[in-house]
Amino acid sequence: MYFDAEGNPLLSCYTNTTSITLYAQWESLLENPNHELVSGDDYAWQTAVDETLPGGYELRSAAIPDGTNSWMKTVVTGPGKLSFDWKVSCENRYAYLQVLIDGVQKKRITGVKEWDSLLFEIEAGEHEVVWNYVKDGAAAVGEDAGFVRNISWRPYLAFSSTSAHGTALPADNAALLYGDEISASVDASVTDGDVRYDCVGWIGTGSAPAEGASNECAFVLKEDSSLAWLWRTNFWTTLAVDGPATADFAEGWLEAGDARTVAVAPSVPYFALAISGDTEGVALDGTNVVFQADRPRSIAVSVRELTLAGILGTDGPAWRTGGDAAWFPEAGASADGDGAAQSGALEARGTSWIETTVVGPGTLAFKWRFTPGSANSGVELLIDGDYEDGLTDVTDGWETMSVEIGAGRHVVRWEFYGSDGDNGAAWLDQVSWDGGYPAATSTTPDPVPYAWLDAEAKPFVTRFFGDYEAAANADAANGINSVHECYVAGISPTNATQVFRTVISWENGEPKISWEPKLAADEEAKRVYTEIGKTNVADKGWMDVSPANRDGMRFFKVKVEMK
Repeated sequence: MYFDAEGNPLLSCYTNTTSITLYAQWESLLENPNHELVSGDDYAWQTAVDETLPGGYELRSAAIPDGTNSWMKTVVTGPGKLSFDWKVSCENRYAYLQVLIDGVQKKRITGVKEWDSLLFEIEAGEHEVVWNYVKDGAAAVGEDAGFVRNISWRPYLAFSSTSAHGTALPADNAALLYGDEISASVDASVTDGDVRYDCVGWIGTGSAPAEGASNECAFVLKEDSSLAWLWRTNFWTTLAVDGPATADFAEGWLEAGDARTVAVAPSVPYFALAISGDTEGVALDGTNVVFQADRPRSIAVSVRELTLAGILGTDGPAWRTGGDAAWFPEAGASADGDGAAQSGALEARGTSWIETTVVGPGTLAFKWRFTPGSANSGVELLIDGDYEDGLTDVTDGWETMSVEIGAGRHVVRWEFYGSDGDNGAAWLDQVSWDGGYPAATSTTPDPVPYAWLDAEAKPFVTRFFGDYEAAANADAANGINSVHECYVAGISPTNATQVFRTVISWENGEPKISWEPKLAADEEAKRVYTEIGKTNVADKGWMDVSPANRDGMRFFKVKVEMK
């Protein structure tokens, strides 16, 4: 045996030519088959059970003669952290327990020492770790042994967490050790203007679970590992509707690639849709807006009420329709791409007509089309009830017709007639007239100007598809008057609470009669207001109020008429 300058025995007594493998319950060594704990064959360390200790096991050096040593060792590959508990019970100074790394003593203890914990940072590369109990030639003291327990080798492991968005924790290349409990996470969602990214899970390698579907992942690190976070892209999309309609989508986040069909439901029966805004790749399929969510979008849908006047000509004619089935505006069939008038469906024999009134002379031109369903159906042009022309065979597209009409007021009618069975349909479009038009209705007790109907009774004109006569004869919103009567009285036909009202006040004991509403002077000048009254409410008839019969009257009304 060799001694240093202080008389301490050196490691010449340690030999590793022959060894046996030790088994005990460690934190990490026995989980990793690349590590073995071995001891010298002659004086091998032993595994002992001590249930009072954490883990229930400890290692004890062999009982050895004076001047010998008992060692055990392992090889680790750094970098990493080596930790263990040790104690010794021996003669002071000349017997001791030491730990050596790559042949260099790192620490030793001697005498009687209770359990203590050590931790060493091990550099990169392969390193030999030896625990060596050394005994000199003096007498034994205490248990004459060294003890080691809870050996833990925790190498540093590589961990990467890659994410295209958000902040991933732990960060890439974090200093993590074998056995660390990893709680990895990333932002659940990240919004960048009109684009939002949602974390939908991960793909893992090593100790990490192979895959998952959340923004959190927990595992114990035992080998080099990685997480690649997965993201779903969403685009903010708006779809605004301008007009009398609703849509089943207004705004929100749409997943990238989502093939979206938005149903637009107009609140009027006939309509035309148009789209604007970011419309590249956007299509109209009937009343559906179809697009793919491939970027943020702002789409506007305009919904236009279709009227017969609107699609057949906006510069004059007033249209009426009737018969067994009314004509109606149809957006899909058109000569000019902006809708056409289509005859009503006839289940059996009958007619479906549309007409307007013109003031000649002038030239009437139009396009029409006919598709018969069965024999004996067709469409005719009638002027003042007289046959002018007609179609009875299927037309190859739209046919153009022109007719000269003489001076005076004339009713022009297109009449579709059917027979038994399927009757087909007729269409009318692009009507033009270079003569004049009536400016007011002709079927009401007083002519109602079309301009007033357009301004004050537009919902009624729309309801009857541009038929001013029908609109003027319709019941007003107040449930008392017709639209025509509202025109005469100067009240709004669309206001359910507005009525023409007689107002009675008393001055000097005499009744004073007035009315509401009071119109502007120029409008009142077009009307005649007549006071009528009764003495008793049960009297028959109302009398015009005059100075001769006014005395005694107690009940009054005001009658308004156009001059």
